[in-house]
Amino acid sequence: MSVIAVILLVITICIVFIPWYNKHRRYIKHLERYPSPPRVFLLGNALDFRQPTAFIRKFGEYARLYGDVVKIYVGPFPTKLLVSNYKLVEQVLSSNKNLNKGKEYQYLSKWLGRGLLICDGDSRWKSHRKLLLPSFHVQVFEEFLHVFETKTQLLVRKLETELDSSSFDIQPYIQLCSLDIICEAALGTSIHAQEDGDSDYVKSISTMCTLFIKRSFNPRLRNNFLYKYSDVYREEERVIKILHRHSSEIVERRKKELQQMELVQDEFGLKKKLTLLDLVLVKRNDVPTLTDIAIREEIDTFMFAGHDTTAAAMGFTIFCLSEYPHIQNKVMDELNAIFVGDVNRSVTLQDINEMRYLEAVIKEALRIYPPVPYYSRMVTEELNFGVLNYTNSTFYDNV
Repeated sequence: MSVIAVILLVITICIVFIPWYNKHRRYIKHLERYPSPPRVFLLGNALDFRQPTAFIRKFGEYARLYGDVVKIYVGPFPTKLLVSNYKLVEQVLSSNKNLNKGKEYQYLSKWLGRGLLICDGDSRWKSHRKLLLPSFHVQVFEEFLHVFETKTQLLVRKLETELDSSSFDIQPYIQLCSLDIICEAALGTSIHAQEDGDSDYVKSISTMCTLFIKRSFNPRLRNNFLYKYSDVYREEERVIKILHRHSSEIVERRKKELQQMELVQDEFGLKKKLTLLDLVLVKRNDVPTLTDIAIREEIDTFMFAGHDTTAAAMGFTIFCLSEYPHIQNKVMDELNAIFVGDVNRSVTLQDINEMRYLEAVIKEALRIYPPVPYYSRMVTEELNFGVLNYTNSTFYDNV
């Protein structure tokens, strides 16, 4: 490396890190009391997260070795507090003041904008959340049981093609099924993900999830200035155009369809067969912040957060059932008792309510393998826990 290159590198490091250090000096001083894993100069613990799924295993390892509040570095300075103390997690999450998300959520902002997932707990977040709640009413759920059933039957047919395989990865099948269900039940549109898994839209969602993980644990990519000169940035720009174009087309198409539909209220004041997107479009005049862009952001958010977590939960539940055949047999006994041999009839809400043992199995799978293994919160107002005081910290709540 030439002398000039070394000088340029040093200047770049100074430009990037010195202003950051001056801004966060008090925060760094505050975190000195907490233990941390061994780290590499300038990189911190980033090398532990080189593989996309490594952070899940490493977070568990950190908690076992260093305690229930661990300081981690992604770069030369402390970045987060990894918390696995359930009482402290409860206090953070039950706070009605410390509602702001951690920095990582902002890496999704080009895609999701200020959708509910990454929007801080301001008036916009509260009004949008209040607007969307009715779409999760149990009666709305019942209206779309046929969607769940149709898409699941297609999933079963896809899985039957693997019956002669010694083993296969079931998760891609579940991922596409979940995406199909979310699109039709929440947006009122069919994207046929299970029949066209190679579509640009389906592949772009998967790519964005991978890019998000890459940026979250890479010191160079976490810096906004350096990120713009990376291949990851150029790839993100490409797939976001595809994702935004697709969601905008869905919204415009549904607008036209709603104009031709007769919306009838039921006894709960809900519009029958209204999807989440329909509800947003019908109520948009009552919420000033629901611009066309805001609607697209909420739809993108629901598509991402809804299908990914649902697919993870389904995958983990199936994995648990495969690990414990006697539990699987009990689930089968319960289903046989409900359907009495008539496996071809449609599923009803009453059937689902009677699946108590299956419900317990799903909840236990969620407890052991949470679909979202961690989430982060910014502590912007003083938080006291025992003898400790947390101010201006960012928590990774490791579930």
